[in-house]
Amino acid sequence: MKPYVLLAVIAMSILASAISCTHRAGNGTSARNGTSARNDSRENPLGPEIVRTYRSPGQGGGRQDATTLAVRHRLHSGDGTFSLTISGKGGNEKKKYSGRRLTLRGTPEDNDATVWQCINDASGEIFDFLVISDTTLVLLGMDGSTENDTLVLVK
Repeated sequence: MKPYVLLAVIAMSILASAISCTHRAGNGTSARNGTSARNDSRENPLGPEIVRTYRSPGQGGGRQDATTLAVRHRLHSGDGTFSLTISGKGGNEKKKYSGRRLTLRGTPEDNDATVWQCINDASGEIFDFLVISDTTLVLLGMDGSTENDTLVLVK
């Protein structure tokens, strides 16, 4: 037998062995060496979509200026989108922004802090929010200082 024919036979047997160990059934279930896992193509691997809305605590009270931030992201992703509305004093002037939300780690004071960076699609303007907890955010100033605009999760 010629050497290249023998090499082709060996390669084909290795390939057939590898294919028999891993296969995909027609029902969306994949099997490998006796184990199975459901791979539903309709599910996003980053998890379900989460939508959260935060507001200034004084909104609706005696305070006329207010901030509302709505964020949308996948459960296992730090990135997403945002919609921000800032009402000026008197409540007549409303500025609206929307765009991408990124999750950053660390501030000059705290290496483990989490900061949401919201980048406006229209102007590129950046709004940074320090994540205090799942229910509380603080808007940071351009120099990283807090502007005392605290937002709380709307229940």
